Amino acid sequence: MSVFLERIEVLRASKDSVELKAAALLETRGINQRLNDEARRELKIIQEVEFPPMVTEDLPAVDAVADELWTWYQQWAEIARVAISNRRTRITLGISSTRTSASEDGAPSN
Repeated sequence: MSVFLERIEVLRASKDSVELKAAALLETRGINQRLNDEARRELKIIQEVEFPPMVTEDLPAVDAVADELWTWYQQWAEIARVAISNRRTRITLGISSTRTSASEDGAPSN
């Protein structure tokens, strides 16, 4: 988000007519200085949040939960590959591959 906001400011400060037109178009679509200022304030709040440290004392339990999550994902992906006929959508979801060496159903290798 910060990169987006910086690039918007670069567009506004530019002397290039194409970039100024792009900035003006964004203004007409509501991407104005007030919105940028608000986004920067919100971004600053998010960046200042202190998260509690992750407790990993019980590594076997963490591994077990990760294994359960992986199993769930594999089941979901298998169902989604059957339920979603649009290959482009499956690729976007990460459950099919664009590579020709991928399996017939596009199942990603483990």
